[in-house]
Parts: sequence; C-alpha cells; structure tokens
Amino acid sequence: MASGDLFADMFTTVTTGGVDIQPAVGVSAMITLIACDGASCEIEGKNSGGSVEWQLPSSTGSTDDLKSMLALPNCRIFINNNEFLVFKTASGTRYYSYTGIEI
Repeated sequence: MASGDLFADMFTTVTTGGVDIQPAVGVSAMITLIACDGASCEIEGKNSGGSVEWQLPSSTGSTDDLKSMLALPNCRIFINNNEFLVFKTASGTRYYSYTGIEI
C-alpha cells in the first residue's frame, strides 16, 4: 500500500480473544469509521508494550456505551505499528467493520 490508499474490512469476526488492527512497521493509517453488530463490543487503543492507553467503553463503563452508537462514523483515530487498535467482545462473537486511509 502507498500513502493515500484506502482500506476496509467489512466483516472482521471477533471473539473474546480480540483482533489487533495493527499496520506493518513503518506504516501509519487513519481509521475513519468503526462499526459493530451489537452488544458487548469493545475497542482498546494499545501501545507496542501491550499496555491499554484507552478503551471504549471505559473500564468503569458499560458495553452499552458502544452498543448505543453501533458505529463511530467520521472518527479520526491514528494508528501505526506501535499504537494500534484491538477489537474485542465481552462474550460470544461480534462482527466489526472499519475503513481507513494510509497516511
């Protein structure tokens, strides 16, 4: 991929183990939309050391935070190989969609 290329995944299957959305070394991207199919959807922002820098819902919040939105349209989340996203679910299987652009 080159700078300016768009990318998307329409149906990423996620279980409780989570799925990393992590570009290759030297690649940066901006995520512009994230959607989930229902309850128990969780998103974490992690660093290369594995520490969670932020999460939605918050650690004290409810998964209803994301369920009520079902999508984060027009978001601007910048990721690279050192700071990336993890899509998770509290239980069962969920389906995530996302779009972005390589920068």
